[in-house]
Amino acid sequence: MMMRSCKGAGTTVVLFLVGVLPIFWVPGAGAQVFDDSVLPRVDITVDPGNLALMFRRGNEESDTEHLATFRWTSPNLTAEVDSVGFRLRGNTSRYAQKKSFKVSFNTFRRGGKWEGLEKLNLNGEHNDPSIMRSKLSWDLFADVGVPASRANHVELYINGAYYGLYMNVEHVDEQFLQRYFGGDGGNLYKSLWPADLIVRGSDGSAYRPAAGAERRPYDLTQGQSDEEGYEDIARFISVLNTTSDSAFRSAISELFDVPGFLKALAVTAITGSWDTYWYLKNNFYLYNSPETGRWHYIPFDMDNSFGIWWGGIQSGIDWSTRDLYEWGHPSEPRPLTERILGVPEFRELYTYYLRELLSDHFLPSALEADIDRLKTMTEAAAAVDSFRTRDYGWNVQAYQNSFTQALGAHVTAGLKPYISTRYSTAFGQLDSGTFAPFILDVRIEPSDPRPSDPLRVSVQVESDTEPQVTLSWWPDQPERNQQAMRLDGGRWVADIPPLGATGTVDLQISASAGGLTRESDLFRIGVTANRPALYINELMANNETTLADDAGEFDDWLELFNGSDVPLHLNGLTISDDPAVPDRWALPDIFVPENGYLVLWMDGQPEQGELHAPFRLDADGESVALYDAAGDVIDQVSFGALEADQAWGRTEDAGLVFSVLAAPSPGAPNAVVDSAEDGPVPLDVAVYPNPFSERLHVSGSFEVFDVLGRRVFRGETAWDSGGAAPGVYFVVVGTEVRPVVKVR
Repeated sequence: MMMRSCKGAGTTVVLFLVGVLPIFWVPGAGAQVFDDSVLPRVDITVDPGNLALMFRRGNEESDTEHLATFRWTSPNLTAEVDSVGFRLRGNTSRYAQKKSFKVSFNTFRRGGKWEGLEKLNLNGEHNDPSIMRSKLSWDLFADVGVPASRANHVELYINGAYYGLYMNVEHVDEQFLQRYFGGDGGNLYKSLWPADLIVRGSDGSAYRPAAGAERRPYDLTQGQSDEEGYEDIARFISVLNTTSDSAFRSAISELFDVPGFLKALAVTAITGSWDTYWYLKNNFYLYNSPETGRWHYIPFDMDNSFGIWWGGIQSGIDWSTRDLYEWGHPSEPRPLTERILGVPEFRELYTYYLRELLSDHFLPSALEADIDRLKTMTEAAAAVDSFRTRDYGWNVQAYQNSFTQALGAHVTAGLKPYISTRYSTAFGQLDSGTFAPFILDVRIEPSDPRPSDPLRVSVQVESDTEPQVTLSWWPDQPERNQQAMRLDGGRWVADIPPLGATGTVDLQISASAGGLTRESDLFRIGVTANRPALYINELMANNETTLADDAGEFDDWLELFNGSDVPLHLNGLTISDDPAVPDRWALPDIFVPENGYLVLWMDGQPEQGELHAPFRLDADGESVALYDAAGDVIDQVSFGALEADQAWGRTEDAGLVFSVLAAPSPGAPNAVVDSAEDGPVPLDVAVYPNPFSERLHVSGSFEVFDVLGRRVFRGETAWDSGGAAPGVYFVVVGTEVRPVVKVR
């Protein structure tokens, strides 16, 4: 473990301006809620009159939420939540006898959550006699790394009456986006029939739902308002449809998460999930992620799979044997699949993912064992589920038979026979041959570097065997540099020194394995010379004891660092956690000194001083950005859920890598852990109390500086502050700096 020391050890001047606050996504939020090793009981208590209203004929499309109480009972978790919203959900399932429901924890309680979740979907699975097909699909998506909902079985009771065995499916919302993408600031579109992704017009107005429209093919559920949104999806659809064949591969790779989509496509085809984009232009989300800079495909609603099919839609289709490359609708255009699979490299990658799925995940023996496990846990609950029998007349024997044989009508295959047939026929359909390693998701950070910024190049490489990955780069002068890239956290990484004031660099990545080599596109990165060297260096979104402001309050904060050798003026710059509103907070007309720091209080209390933001950091995680006067990003940080007093920051000032820091260091260089074995080592300087009034005690000899960098004390053991003004001061002991607050 080491602590980066301040310049001029022992006499460091650190700027830390204050006036007088305080609440990321929780990794694993809802983990116990989606535990599929137990069968929880869900109880809903709702006014009987409101329940009757929900079920009244003619109200099937109503989204009115009724006040209810929610209770969860399982071996690992018991809880009761009052004042929840309860309503019908779904599309055609609204007209089924066995309804599906949505539980909302934030409808009647602003900001309400339970176990880190705002909503739950309780799906009746009325088309599936096994009540298991969607669960298997969701698990396969998770196995191959596709952003997809978690799911598990529950028993549902409403007003004490048993309503049956249900599937509890994770809602796609802010919490979902934060868990998968590290932020939720982009536009999320729920796409339902007829969402074919064909051009409808030249701008967002062609996709924006008309007043009174019965169906929104692209429904903006998260991000901008309807009035502001839809321009981005119009551009995406235009690029998808109108880009020339020669430019398409590069254009779509830059715009869209092609590998993630091809993984989802592989699972969709193998499971026969036809009620999705490729066949029925239905049931998917598109998310425009600011964190990744790409669009992402998110699957949705997987119950019509594994042999569920209505021949009246189109006769002659057997999803267990259907060709995996000509799988979609035979006569309607589906540009997203057709154009992507029309690129030879992308077809190879689709084949690679199909092979991986069939070799590692879609294994009949493993799937049947999981089916047996889930069936053992749920069959008693399914047997007494009277609602399950109401739509198609399935009795208990039909439930038992559905695992091993077709039931006729829309159940064209038993669950286990479908898996066996699909597995055996799929291998014979796969393209043959071996492939060079696939070079995916090239990231160059920062993408618009300052003259002093080092560059980090990282890439994901897919290969059957361990590849050799090499970065070639050459600056303005034609001198080629080569270095082997190193594997770090699942990505291959290499670093390039700063480019200087007017530099540019061209680079290319190659990956080799099994005698085959693939090269990436060429990339050119140039310095943005007029971009100030200001960095969001560190923040704390859950401050309880680390740092108090001049009112003695422990409020959340954000630290700016000036990485240049001249003072930088903040006038005209803004900070925002909403990319749609970059000027949410105009920073004050002050300077950050050369190689110095400025701490800002993110407390939603601008009346307390010019260094107090008019909004708070989100305790569940978000992205925060620093903007110039033109609204362009100077620096941006995305963070996840932080425990109390954990600081998120760069592992070294102005560096590229972020992590939870070994120790918070507001107004001082960031702490770095050298190795996992070292672990975080706390500062051993005892400084107390903090905040203090007239007397401060420190172990050993020390110095005290005010926020302007002026030394106000040098001595040992204690400082009698006397007439020193209230505010923030800095105690310097050797190379260690500790901020303290004098409250009066």
